[in-house]
Amino acid sequence: IPAGEVSAESVDALRAAGWEVNSTGIAPTFRAGWSLWHSFREFAQNSLDEVGSVEVEIMRMIDTRGVDRVMTIVADDGAGFAVQSLLLGERKATTPKDVACLRGRFGEGMKIGVLPIVRSGGRIFIRTAGLDVSFIVGETTLAGQRVKALLVLTRKGPATRGTTVAIEGLDATNFEGHDLRVRLAPVLAVVRPGAVLHTVRGGPGEHDACK
Repeated sequence: IPAGEVSAESVDALRAAGWEVNSTGIAPTFRAGWSLWHSFREFAQNSLDEVGSVEVEIMRMIDTRGVDRVMTIVADDGAGFAVQSLLLGERKATTPKDVACLRGRFGEGMKIGVLPIVRSGGRIFIRTAGLDVSFIVGETTLAGQRVKALLVLTRKGPATRGTTVAIEGLDATNFEGHDLRVRLAPVLAVVRPGAVLHTVRGGPGEHDACK
C-alpha cells in the first residue's frame, strides 16, 4: 500500500491487486488541527468500547530502502466491525445507555482519525473480521472534475474476529514527549517493554450506569 497522497496510476495498481477503491467524500484538509494523538485515541477508544480493553504494541523495522520505521499496533479480540461502519455517521450509539457510555458515539472518529496519518506520509492498515481496510489520498471524479479526497481501500480478509490497526509513523510511547497509552485509560493492567494492555474499570464506560 503506498503512503500518503498517491497517483492515479497507483490507484489503478491497487485495484489490479484486488483492492476495491472508493471515495469517502472527505477532503484531505478536514480537521487540519488533528495530530497522530487523535488518530491513536480514536482507534484505541473503539477497542475500549468493544471489549473494555486494548493492547498497544510498538514495532520498529528497517524497510527495503534501509529506512528505520516505527509503527504502533492497536488491537482487541472483539467481534470486529462491519463494512457499514466505514460510512461517515454510522453510529454505534443507538440507545440512551450507549450515548452515555460509549466513547465513540457519532460514527465519525475512525474515518476522520486516519487523516493525520495519511497527511503525515504514513500508512494505515486495519484487519478486522472478514475485512482488510486501508486509506490513502487520491483523485476522484466529482461533477466531471478531478478532485482530491480521502479514499478507502477494502478487500476480503482472513481474520475471523478481533480488530488490529497498524499506524505507521507513530510511537505511542513517545509522542511529543508523552506516553499516549497513559493518557488513554485510568488503569494499566499489564505493562511490558513495548506493549501495554489498557482496561477501564467496569468495562465500557467509566461510571456505574455503564456496568
